[in-house]
Amino acid sequence: MKLTRIVYEHLLREFCNDLENSLQEAAVSPPAKLKGLLKEADEFVFKPFGIKPNEQKYFIAGSARLYLYPELVKSLNLKPIGDLDMVVPDNKHWEDLDEYVKKFPNDNVGPDEIELRKYSPTADELLEVFDKWLPKYDEEATGDFEVRDTNTILKASRNLGGYYYMSFYDIIDYKFALKRAKEKPIVDLLIQYRDGDQATKEKIKKDLMSVLGNDSQEAEEFLTAAND
Repeated sequence: MKLTRIVYEHLLREFCNDLENSLQEAAVSPPAKLKGLLKEADEFVFKPFGIKPNEQKYFIAGSARLYLYPELVKSLNLKPIGDLDMVVPDNKHWEDLDEYVKKFPNDNVGPDEIELRKYSPTADELLEVFDKWLPKYDEEATGDFEVRDTNTILKASRNLGGYYYMSFYDIIDYKFALKRAKEKPIVDLLIQYRDGDQATKEKIKKDLMSVLGNDSQEAEEFLTAAND
């Protein structure tokens, strides 16, 4: 592993720890749309897979975790959540799902979905379950890239409000990767963040977090400047 990557991972982890400490995680408040998706997951995902929501055998992937924090929704100008991606790595639970669907057929589930490990149990396809986290196939992706392996992401996931969500580290890491941000400029920013005063920290935090927001132009401009 290149030294830059090691430093990047260490500094990004420190940044994410600071971010988590600054948020009121005891008072997470999912908006109505996310609550509705979680309720559907209770019926169409957890029950068929034989998993309880408070068991660390799955994680909710992508940006869904951001919607738990009203201050992030406001500061990042997030649009309403669109869908919910979930990852269930263990083959045993996919076998449990196969047996469940045989007993209780679902017209929305295609014949090959379970075998292909891409399960969409509702007609609107707002719930999708995979056995691996492969965001390189995301429609935003501009090229091939790597993220941490699925089991590592699972172990790092956080239980918030009774459900396991991808860590901030993995959310931000994959968002940087989607934008093909080079690591060295980001490392330089993270070093400035670590060593800066409070005003500097807040400015850099806003710049880094812009990558997670809906203003793609702002994020592109920020990352382009960082990569110059």
